[in-house]
Amino acid sequence: MQKVAADPFHDDVRRDLMRAVSAVLPYASRDENWSDWVLKKLYPVFVESMENEKANQKIRVWTIRKVGRIASSGTRLFKTVEVKKKFLRIWFSDDTDPESELGKEVKQQLVGLASKRLFENVRAKAKRQNPKVKTKAEILLKGLKECLLPE
Repeated sequence: MQKVAADPFHDDVRRDLMRAVSAVLPYASRDENWSDWVLKKLYPVFVESMENEKANQKIRVWTIRKVGRIASSGTRLFKTVEVKKKFLRIWFSDDTDPESELGKEVKQQLVGLASKRLFENVRAKAKRQNPKVKTKAEILLKGLKECLLPE
């Protein structure tokens, strides 16, 4: 599973195994016997792939989904704040286009992890002078508002 997490699209066999990792991960993250393994072995591999700006965009999107899944699993040792910071770093990166598949996935994961603190952090960025940062913050704020303040 760790090899698949590191390079999920290498060949047809790994693509099939990637589907298996996706199916097993939610259960392994919540299971008391497996959650430590997920956090100590798989999570670092996912984070490394997710943060690698030179990696294939499909791999980054897939690993962002996995990191989001782990963060939202409620695993007792996991720090969601750490994941939010990593997602925000990717979102506000100059290389991330909000309309790309990567940008949309990061936004979706951030909205899924929405909190008052995250909202305040993004709102502060929306007041910055840098127009690119401001635009990205406003896009993300809209999604967060929809999640935090449903009709």
